[in-house]
Amino acid sequence: MIAFSLIIDNTPVDLFQDETIVLTRQVKDLIDLTSARTDFTQQIVIPSTKTNDAIFQNYFDENAELSGWNAFLKLDAEIYIHSIPIFNGCIELKSVKFKNGNPKQYNVIFYGDVKNALTLFGEDTLIDVDWTDYDHTINYANIKASWNQTFVAGTSNAGDIIYPVVDWEKGYIYSNTNVTLLNNIKLSNRGLAVNDFRPMIRLKAMMVNIFDKIGYTLGGTLLTQTQFDDMYVIPMGQAGPLRNPLNTDANIDITMGVTVLPISMNWTKMPLTTVVTDVLGLWSIPNDEYTSPFNGGSVTFKYTMDITALPGAAGAGIRTSISVNGFYVSSKVTTALVTITDSINLPYLSKGDVVSLEYQTTQGATVTNVVFETTEVNFGIDGNTVNLSAAMPQVKVSEFIDGFLKLFNAIIIPNGTNNFDIHNIDEWYDTGTTLDWTRYLDTTEIDHDKLEIPRAVKMSHREGKDLSNQAFLSLNNRRFGAARFSPDVDFASDDFNLESIFNIGVPSIMREVNDLGVVIDITDLQMMVMLDNDSKAVQHDLNLVFFAGKKTITSTYYFDGNLETTFPLISPFAADPTITATQSLTFGLEATFNGSIATNTLFTKYWQRYLSRLYSSNSRLVKVRAIIPVGEWLTLQMNDTVALSGNYYKIQKIEYDILKEEANLELVTYQDVDVISWSSTGNVPAWTDPISHPTKGVTVIKGVASRDIVNGRVYAGNEYITLNDQVTYGDNTLLSLKNQMAKANSRLSSYTAYESTPYTLAITGAAIPVRLSQTLGIGDDTRYTFDNANDGISDNYGGQFVLTANVSFEQVGSKDVKFYISVGGTTTLATAISYGDSTSISLDISMNVGANSLVQLMVLDLNAESHTLDIDSATLTMKLI
Repeated sequence: MIAFSLIIDNTPVDLFQDETIVLTRQVKDLIDLTSARTDFTQQIVIPSTKTNDAIFQNYFDENAELSGWNAFLKLDAEIYIHSIPIFNGCIELKSVKFKNGNPKQYNVIFYGDVKNALTLFGEDTLIDVDWTDYDHTINYANIKASWNQTFVAGTSNAGDIIYPVVDWEKGYIYSNTNVTLLNNIKLSNRGLAVNDFRPMIRLKAMMVNIFDKIGYTLGGTLLTQTQFDDMYVIPMGQAGPLRNPLNTDANIDITMGVTVLPISMNWTKMPLTTVVTDVLGLWSIPNDEYTSPFNGGSVTFKYTMDITALPGAAGAGIRTSISVNGFYVSSKVTTALVTITDSINLPYLSKGDVVSLEYQTTQGATVTNVVFETTEVNFGIDGNTVNLSAAMPQVKVSEFIDGFLKLFNAIIIPNGTNNFDIHNIDEWYDTGTTLDWTRYLDTTEIDHDKLEIPRAVKMSHREGKDLSNQAFLSLNNRRFGAARFSPDVDFASDDFNLESIFNIGVPSIMREVNDLGVVIDITDLQMMVMLDNDSKAVQHDLNLVFFAGKKTITSTYYFDGNLETTFPLISPFAADPTITATQSLTFGLEATFNGSIATNTLFTKYWQRYLSRLYSSNSRLVKVRAIIPVGEWLTLQMNDTVALSGNYYKIQKIEYDILKEEANLELVTYQDVDVISWSSTGNVPAWTDPISHPTKGVTVIKGVASRDIVNGRVYAGNEYITLNDQVTYGDNTLLSLKNQMAKANSRLSSYTAYESTPYTLAITGAAIPVRLSQTLGIGDDTRYTFDNANDGISDNYGGQFVLTANVSFEQVGSKDVKFYISVGGTTTLATAISYGDSTSISLDISMNVGANSLVQLMVLDLNAESHTLDIDSATLTMKLI
C-alpha cells in the first residue's frame, strides 16, 4: 500500500488513518487565460491532536496568544511518499471544525512550490526589494556611459541600467531663439541637466533580482530570448525626474523691517537685508538676489509684506513681482493699505539662475514685515548615490510577477531546490516528451467537449495619461498598441481581456519652433514626453520600452553644457528603422516613423500559436479517467504530450489520488495549426490567412480578425494602418502647447521708452525723433535694446508686435505737426496730425517687426516751417503678441 505523510513546520502531522491525498496539477485555465502558473493544490483534513494543536498554536481557542504566526500566514510543508520527500510547498489553515464543543479537525490547503515562493513576498512592494546591487553615482559621465550599454551600476551586469532622455516635466523646446525660462535644449544655457533624468532597468535583471533577494534562482527559456537584452522598465514612484527630497539646505528665509521705498518707474530689487535661513549662502545682500545652486531645481518662492503707506494722489500704488533672470513671472498690484502675499513654483530653475523680489511704485510706498522665502525645495541628485528603491512605485511584488507572466503568456515552475524556471507556454510545450498512456485509459466513459472560446480577444497596455497617448486614444478610439479581434463564430463565451501591468509610450518626435511657438522644421529627436494636456508631469508606475540604440543625429542638442551629436532612443520598437522582423511591444500592428511595420508583436510572439490552437476547428477538451501507476505520475512533467489511441493532447488539469492511483484528466488537443503570416511595405500592412489541414483543422483567427489585429482601415481597396497618412501622429504636440503658454506669457513682454521731463524741441520739415530718455520693461524685457542715441527701441529676434505711442505737447501759432511711428526708417500707418496749439496724440499699430529693426516716434512740420514744441511727456511701447 502506498503510504504518505505530511510535514508542517518541520513537525510530522497526525493524519486520519483513512485519509487519502488527491493532488491537483493545472497548467492553464482555459476560462481564465491569464492564469499562468503550474501548481500543486490539495485540500487536506487532519485531526485535532496534541501534536497538531501545537502546530497551529491552539488556533481554535479565540483567546489563545499566538506567537509569531497567525492564520493569515503560511506554514512551510512537505509531502512524503514512502518516507521520500516528493513535494515542497506551504500550508494555509482554512478553518477548524468543532463537534460537541470540542475541536475535531483542521481543514488546510497544501500549495506547491510556486505558491510557496510568492507568499515569501507577502505584502512587499517593489520599494521593499533590496536593490543595492544597482547602487551607483549619477553624473554626466555615467549617464553618457549608460547609452553604450557598458555602464555597470554597482555589482550589476553592464547595461542593466540606462538613463533615457525623456521629457519628464519641463516641456523642452528646440529653437534657435533664446526663449527665456523655457528649456530650449538647442541652446547651451538651456540644455538637459543631470537632474532631468531618471533610470530604467532591464526587465530580466529586475525579475532575477527580485527572486535572488529571497534566495531563489530564476531560470528558464523566456528570459534568455534576445529581445530581453534590450527590454527595459522605467519605474516611477512619482511624477517627474528622480528627486532628492532631503535637499533642504537650499532653502532661504530673508526678511526686512519698515522701509520707505522711493519712486521707481523701473523694476527695482527689494532691499532685503536680514537673513533668517540661508545654509548655503545663496542670498546676496549687495545684489538682493538668490542664485540657484543646482541644475534642474524645482523651487517654490513666496513673499509677504504689509503696505502701510502710499503717499501721493488717489490711485497711487505699488506693483510687486518675482523675477527670474529679469523675467517677471508673477505680478501683484495694490492701491490700498493691505498685506500682499504671492507664491510661485519654478520647475525650470537651473544652476546660476538668479531670483529676486522687485517692485515698481509711481509715488513711493512704505512697507513692513517683508518676508521672501522658499516654501519647497526639491532639487535633483546630481553627484548623489542612486538606489533604485527611490525610483520604484508602490506596486506589490506578487502583482508585478503576475503581470509579467500574463503579458508573456508564461508559466513558472519549480526546478529543484530554490530554483524556478519561467517559460512562454508554447516554448515550454515544445520541449515536452510524449507519453503513451493508452493502456491506462478507462475507455468506458470519455467526454469530448467543445472548448469554450472567448467571443472577443482584447489586449492592451494600461492607458497612458501622457498627452501623446491621450491624443492617440482620442483620434483612434483605442489605446496605442492595443489589439481587439472577434473571430467569426456563432457560439462563444465571455470576452478575454488582457490588460498589461505596463504602460508604453507613443513614439514622439520634436519639432523645431520659433520664438512664437510656430513649427518651422522637424528634428530627428524621438523623445518620449511624460506630460499631460495641462503640461503637468504624469506618473506611470511601470513604463515598458525597448532601448533601440544610441543614434547619431543631425539635430544636435546640449546636455550639461556639452554639445551632443548622439541620442539614446527608447521606443516601442526594438530597432530604428524598423523591419517586419523587428520586435514590438505592441499587440496590434502600428505605423512607424522609419521603415516597415514591425510585425513581431507581443501577440504574434507570445500569444498567436496558443490562441490559434484554442480557436482551431479540431480543438477538443477531453475528460477521461485513468489508472496511472504512482511512479509514472511522479515522473510526469506538465508539458509532456499524452498519447491516447493515436491522438495527442496536452494536460490542462490532472487530479490524482495517490493511494488509489486514480486520475481524472482534462486534456486539450495539441495540433500545430497554421497561423496568420504578416508582412508590410512601408506602413502598408499585408497578411496571409492560415490554411486548412485535413487532420489539424484550421483556426478561426483569420479574415476579419486578421484585419482587426492589423488595426487596419480599407481605402480604395487597400488596407492601411490607422493614421497611415499621419505617421508623425506622435508629434510632440506638447511643444506647441508649451509655446502657446509662452506666447500667452509673452503678452507681459513689453518695453517702453519714455520721457517724463518737459523739454523744448525745435522741428522743421525734416523728421526727427522725439526724445526718450528712460525705459520700463515688463515681462521678458531682455530681448529688447534701447538706442539712447537715436531715441528708439529694437527687438533682438523680431516678431509680431503692437506698437503704441503717446505724446503731450504745447506750441504757439497753430502749426501743422505730424507724428508717426517709424520702423527701420520706414513710415508706418501709425500717423497723426495736429493743427492746434496744445494737445495729446495717441498712435497704435499691429505689425511684424524684423529683428533689430529700430522703432522710433518721429515728428516734423508739414509745411517745412521751423518752430518749437514744448514736449510735456512722451512714450513709445513695443508689446509682443
